[in-house]
Amino acid sequence: MEILDVEKVLYEIGGDNTDDSEVALVDTTDLADVAKRCHVLVVDDSSVARNQVKRVLEKLGIKVTLCHDGRAALRQLEAWADSNAEELQRLAIVISDVEMPEMDGYTLTSEIRKHEKFKKLIVLLHTSLSGVFDSSLLEHVAADGFLAKFDEAELLTAVKTQIEKFSVTLDERGL
Repeated sequence: MEILDVEKVLYEIGGDNTDDSEVALVDTTDLADVAKRCHVLVVDDSSVARNQVKRVLEKLGIKVTLCHDGRAALRQLEAWADSNAEELQRLAIVISDVEMPEMDGYTLTSEIRKHEKFKKLIVLLHTSLSGVFDSSLLEHVAADGFLAKFDEAELLTAVKTQIEKFSVTLDERGL
């Protein structure tokens, strides 16, 4: 059974429909210093969605690691924790798709919250299925927010807010 990549189909039909005029309205000029010290883990089974988020974040100077599902992301986090990797120290946000094979975004968030070294990570859930996320489940797994896919202005605003908060943590860690 093959899983349909909805984001890829939409991209092939409509191309890159990002609205740069909306993105330009998000002031990111004050983020340059802190952004280059941050790291974001992007988790999505769609290569189109992963790369769209990566492109936006790299424009800000943020280092990005990509994982194709929740299980791979959890393994990556555990590997960083086991080796006391700097990537984990600089990890500002985990942006995860909700619907994925192997391990979905809700389960990934729940697993992150169980782990002592990860439980304070900012987790934003991301989906292209409008209205399909369950706000009570979002609260139950203690995700920090929800983002609609392909809204670059919303993505930038959420990342900017979290990175501004995370800059204090980076300073405390001497990073």
